[in-house]
Amino acid sequence: MNPWEEALIYLRKTELLSGLDDGILEKIAVALQKAVYPAGSVIVKEGEPGDALYLITKGLVEVKKREPSLGVDLTVAKMGEGECFGEMSLLSGKPRSATIIASEPTEVYKLAKKEFDAVLAGNPSISLAMNRIFAARIEEMNLNRGLSMVSLAKLNLDREILSLIPEQFLLRHRVLPLGYSAGTLSLAMVNPADLLVLDEVRKFVKHVPVEPVVITAEDFTSFMKERYRKVIEGETGACDSIKGSLIEGSEAARIDLLQDIHFLEGNEEAATATDLEKEAAGAPIVRLANNIIARALKKGASDIHLEPIEQGLRVRYRIDGLLGEEQVLPKRFQMPLTSRFKIISGLDITERRFPQDGRLSIRLQERMVDFRVSTIPTKYGEKIVVRILTKDSSTFGLDRLITDAPTLKLVRDMIRKPYGIIYVTGPTGSGKTTTLYSGLSELHRPEINILTVEDPIEYDLPGVAQVQVHPEIGLDFARVLRAFLRQDPDVILVGETRDKESAAIVIQAALTGHLVFTTLHTNDAASTFIRLMEMNIQPLLISTSLIGVIAQRLVRRLCPECKESYVPDRAVARYLGLEEGTPVYKGRGCDRCNLAGYRGRVGIYEVLVANEEIRHLVGQGRSSEEIRKRAVAGGMRTLKEYSAALLREGLTTVDEVLRTVVLDV
Repeated sequence: MNPWEEALIYLRKTELLSGLDDGILEKIAVALQKAVYPAGSVIVKEGEPGDALYLITKGLVEVKKREPSLGVDLTVAKMGEGECFGEMSLLSGKPRSATIIASEPTEVYKLAKKEFDAVLAGNPSISLAMNRIFAARIEEMNLNRGLSMVSLAKLNLDREILSLIPEQFLLRHRVLPLGYSAGTLSLAMVNPADLLVLDEVRKFVKHVPVEPVVITAEDFTSFMKERYRKVIEGETGACDSIKGSLIEGSEAARIDLLQDIHFLEGNEEAATATDLEKEAAGAPIVRLANNIIARALKKGASDIHLEPIEQGLRVRYRIDGLLGEEQVLPKRFQMPLTSRFKIISGLDITERRFPQDGRLSIRLQERMVDFRVSTIPTKYGEKIVVRILTKDSSTFGLDRLITDAPTLKLVRDMIRKPYGIIYVTGPTGSGKTTTLYSGLSELHRPEINILTVEDPIEYDLPGVAQVQVHPEIGLDFARVLRAFLRQDPDVILVGETRDKESAAIVIQAALTGHLVFTTLHTNDAASTFIRLMEMNIQPLLISTSLIGVIAQRLVRRLCPECKESYVPDRAVARYLGLEEGTPVYKGRGCDRCNLAGYRGRVGIYEVLVANEEIRHLVGQGRSSEEIRKRAVAGGMRTLKEYSAALLREGLTTVDEVLRTVVLDV
């Protein structure tokens, strides 16, 4: 079958054009062009000129419309094979009224405006037939004007609300009660123009306003056949819904947000704790909080920032180490949304003058995700930062973190030592804990007793005894470490060496025959010893207990699909330690990386192994600069040298190295 015949078959299937005879369809088929869009790519964007008509031959797309008052894109419909979009903008010449995004790999036939106009100009009969079809489409749209369109597939419907109207009535008139909020019942209708049905529904819910929304006949039939009985009998609950569709259904969950939320404008500080608790427990705010969390998980964010500003509430995500703005919500959402996060984190919603810290956990597709929640009072209200701890141990393994083979061998040799301390250093968010756990995963065997003390426990490692500190009850690092020494340990992991007492116990454990992993906050490997001396730890104890130090950073990894090479100028190359003319890489941006040019992160490592010469210098209390020079002379690869290797291999960019690593000229 040639492409022209294939196009003709799809034109006959297309609802919009199926009423035309084959002679007309053949002339249109000649002008079609085939296009393929990967999942997540934007096919058309709201506000852009209408320059083409699209016929879907394979795949699925989402129709999204921007809601200015919320600052979010609402999913208003989904379209699949045989459906088309873009025809109204093409005919009217007005900008696109919605954004179309491919939910999965999608193939379309595209009819560009130029070819479309040529077909109409040369064939007046086509123009008349198309006008009749478009007139019917416009009439249909006018019936539904001003109404939201929803998809039932991923909405979590309430059994009590659904049972307000008898099943036979629902089937006869193809309506469904969706929810009750702000004194209004939301009613999904296949034919929202049927005023008689609306009057009949009002008899079942007397004195309650009814607000219709639009659903498709296929969506209604599918729900009644597959889900209605389960919901009525209570087999499908909120927990199942969250587990199964928290991420994939995050867009659908906010469809009816606008019609449900009606908070009073005015002085928000005057709201009482009782009022805020009621608003925070309301379904719209619950859904909004769930959406913020769901989008963060879907995008792979490590932190969520809810930041009050003068005119609203800014939501930001930290993804691959960089903080970016996600959306700005209206000011009226600030208090109830802040209260919602405080309630689920076990915090006091009445206390807004002092910082608070809390935690929450959710189960998502058979795995636990923990969140650390921190609040601080700011000028425009409380700012909330949520740290996401996925506890996913499936990615552990030093070979997955360290790309350089000699560096990997050094680290593996260090963790095979029978006793001593290995320090992992770097700033917050540089992946220190992941490196520690990757080392533990390679040592984890039934004959080895591994104990960890952390704040918080960031990963679950089966078969390892993990202890969470609770300073508020006196269970701090030092107390847990003293107890560990009576638990016959082989390997001990200490989340962070924070003070003199914990540092002294860590060294004592190493000197008494235990292998200890711990972290410190220092800029490079050689600065570790100065930091310990500042804690009043004797240099001799440091040198005798030391195995080595791993300093590290995390930089964003270049997207392999769209990276391209170029030659940096001479000054930049010299500053980075590259030979003149060495090609490096940058990301152009593509659909696979969301136009960022980066996907994931890669580590930069500096490994200092404590040989006799290094131990001697540390024991004498020499400066970090002297220790560093001696280590480099002995073959230590610095952060700068490791960064240069990543640049040559095309794993990261010059901008990332300059942003993350302090380089010595």
